[in-house]
Amino acid sequence: MADDKKRAAAVAGVGITAGALLALLATRPKPAAAAPAEGVFSLDDPAMQALISILEHAENLDADVDQVIVAINRVAAALGVAVPTLANPPNITAFTVLTTALTTPIQLPDRVVPYDKELVIKALHINTGVILVGSSLATALNINSSYWLIASEAIEYKIRNADHIWICPHPTLGIVGDGVVCTVEQEATR
Repeated sequence: MADDKKRAAAVAGVGITAGALLALLATRPKPAAAAPAEGVFSLDDPAMQALISILEHAENLDADVDQVIVAINRVAAALGVAVPTLANPPNITAFTVLTTALTTPIQLPDRVVPYDKELVIKALHINTGVILVGSSLATALNINSSYWLIASEAIEYKIRNADHIWICPHPTLGIVGDGVVCTVEQEATR
């Protein structure tokens, strides 16, 4: 993730530089004999070569950033600094819960959410109404204190167990049978 941010920042920098050069070159006064027709933009040969050089460098930027990141990781390892790595979870839990009545909230099933993970709750893509999400039966019934989910919309919670969440169809905008799909990574071994 950090690598992608560094890469995006470097590419943005090259793009901004190229744009600034193009804007600067476009504002340069042109000799009367070489002036293009009204509304036509042109660059002289040195300006075009400078722009092409910048754009060619942008193509190599991704490889350059990867090499820099590898070098930084080697230096960090040589200095004894631990470089964090992600471990694949041994399991991913996913389950679907469907609503059964307009004014009857349903508690999500008992599923442990590891300390550093989040429970993802996503409204089914086939839903036609609004699902209310709350932290208690009463909250899920209350349109003013619950979170509203429409089809394919998701929300994430850092909680200990999925059974802390309740869902209910909206009393006027909900459809019985609409539901949510939930997923959470299980604890990775370290």
